[in-house]
Amino acid sequence: GGKLLKPFPFNLMFKSTIGPTSASSVFLRPETAQGIFTNFKRLLEFNGGKLPMTVAQIGKSFRNEIAPKQGLLRQREFEMAEIEHFLPKGDSKHVDFRKVADVVVCLFSRTAQERGDTEQWISLGEAVEKGIIVNEALAYFLGKTQKFLRQCGIKAIRFRQHRATEMAHYAQDCWDAEVLSSYGWVEVVGHADRACFDLQMHSEATDVPLMAWEQHQQPQERRVVQATVDRSSIGKTFRARSKLVVEALEKFAEEHSEEALAFERRKEEGEEIALRLQVEDEDVEVPAASVSFKEATVREHGAFYYPRVVEPSFGLDRLFYCALEHSFYVRPNDPERTVLGLPVAIAPFQCCVLGLSTNDQLMPIVYEVHEEMRNQGVSCRLDDSAAHIGKRYARMDE
Repeated sequence: GGKLLKPFPFNLMFKSTIGPTSASSVFLRPETAQGIFTNFKRLLEFNGGKLPMTVAQIGKSFRNEIAPKQGLLRQREFEMAEIEHFLPKGDSKHVDFRKVADVVVCLFSRTAQERGDTEQWISLGEAVEKGIIVNEALAYFLGKTQKFLRQCGIKAIRFRQHRATEMAHYAQDCWDAEVLSSYGWVEVVGHADRACFDLQMHSEATDVPLMAWEQHQQPQERRVVQATVDRSSIGKTFRARSKLVVEALEKFAEEHSEEALAFERRKEEGEEIALRLQVEDEDVEVPAASVSFKEATVREHGAFYYPRVVEPSFGLDRLFYCALEHSFYVRPNDPERTVLGLPVAIAPFQCCVLGLSTNDQLMPIVYEVHEEMRNQGVSCRLDDSAAHIGKRYARMDE
């Protein structure tokens, strides 16, 4: 019933300042993934320059949520674990896809949502074959995510595909792993085929090429348009900005080859023209006599390219909450007896050592068993209190 305000800008990132005078503005990261992308060049070197390559990272993220609520499900500070799987050029397969191809998952596709249909159970191999999931690499991580969630004790899982109105502008396909909880279906893991958007944007912003090298089996010839620049003339005309203008001319020849050749033909026909370019968001005119363009054939033994990326992104706080809710239950015959039955994989301890009584002859054996289990690497708990054995056993459920 409140008054509707006019639209205004709202930044989901938290702004802060750094330095002794707080003169520099910074923003807290809304995801951990960008740290992997900015370090791609070094990570690729560590991997011997080979793709595919998988990098994982865990850390804090921050988002300016309008209304934090529902406990751990919607917070302004939260823990994320993200995986970036970089793929070779033109290859969206996964070497281990055969291991998950027969895994049956519950998919809620974009088409089913738009038609008002329900989810369908289908194997990952069939889903890829029918084009429901865009490629093997993305489907592989859906299969691994389901296995991981089941190991955490989570039972009701589905994968919901983003509709066109939800899809990030750079994404090729997105699927959320959702868990049924007391709050309804909750997204805990996002899976996205991010294409090569991030690496390309960082490269353009920093002039550091975050690219991989593809070695051709045989040298390949390619027709290109090259710019021949009169650097002396450019230097006199543009002075301090001459380097930027030369780079802009070379980029123009590469990215707008047809326009470059058309400009050259007009120049040869005697037209008094100049080439308009944008340098640092400013329009400049390059005299026709300062540059020429021509076609050439180059012989290449390989080529640089931006790898595409498949990303599973885990919200650990949400995952932790859902694991607790799915592992908690009340004994049907005793409403006062609550049980937190965590799976062995995530339980803080795997067993408990209890003595039937606390007499002096039995307790040394209990301590010896407990110590031996710890020495063998078994995480166990010792309860040597004087409480009744049934009560001590019930404590372990709690």
